[in-house]
Amino acid sequence: MSTDRGPLLEVSHVTKRFPRPEGPGLLTVLEDINLSLAPGEFVSLIGPSGCGKTTLIRLMSGLMGCDDGWIALRNERFESVPKGVGFVFQEPALLPWCTVSENIAFALTASADAGKRRPGVDDLVNKQLELTSLTPFASYYPTQISGGMQQRVGLARALVGSPDVLFMDEPLSALDAFTRTALQADLGRIIEAAATTTVLVTHDIDEAIFMSDRVVVMKANPGEIAQIVDVPLARPRSHEALLDDADYVALRTELMRILLKVSPHIFNNSGN
Repeated sequence: MSTDRGPLLEVSHVTKRFPRPEGPGLLTVLEDINLSLAPGEFVSLIGPSGCGKTTLIRLMSGLMGCDDGWIALRNERFESVPKGVGFVFQEPALLPWCTVSENIAFALTASADAGKRRPGVDDLVNKQLELTSLTPFASYYPTQISGGMQQRVGLARALVGSPDVLFMDEPLSALDAFTRTALQADLGRIIEAAATTTVLVTHDIDEAIFMSDRVVVMKANPGEIAQIVDVPLARPRSHEALLDDADYVALRTELMRILLKVSPHIFNNSGN
């Protein structure tokens, strides 16, 4: 990952407020957020529930506007979803009446004039099928493939347009532990091959370390960046290799200590 070209995405002094659900006034959900992403960088956001992780990526992707500060992609500020942004959410939201290849192609054809198919769509779709190891399942329908495969289809659909930035909001949280671990390795390989700048929201410390170049730890009330931790682990990564990696163990311990400091109740088993 090269950082000498300057930031691709920059968040400067961003604050976001929402009306309080009960009573007058506004609730500050995020306050004075500053963050920049280099081209090709993978950054994870972790922190306790309510710290504003999802709100932050919605702001960073233009799905909502900020109240103070600004956000820029390639030095151009925006207040709505800019070109060059891709999304992967917890639910892949595939079209059940479309095959795997048709779901991937949908990202390229949905906005085509008068339903015309863009030249080269088939080649782009086939490239993503190969990258995500879905070529044998191109003609399958979503109900005929596993949850892990469905998420790979969602990722392929997000990447087929070669986005500048990919936002992923807990895309693996609904999967069982074994599928999730396997898919972490798949996603890491796919995104690294695509060289796409990526922001991941996750509650899983191990997932954040495994996937990321940096981990952003947030705290709540109001949502702020508590600390940003570099992940100096060589790529490609494998879960097996990290089991006995001293740097990995040290990183995990450091992140646990930061989380304990900003949100002690995370490790309190006595209840709410």
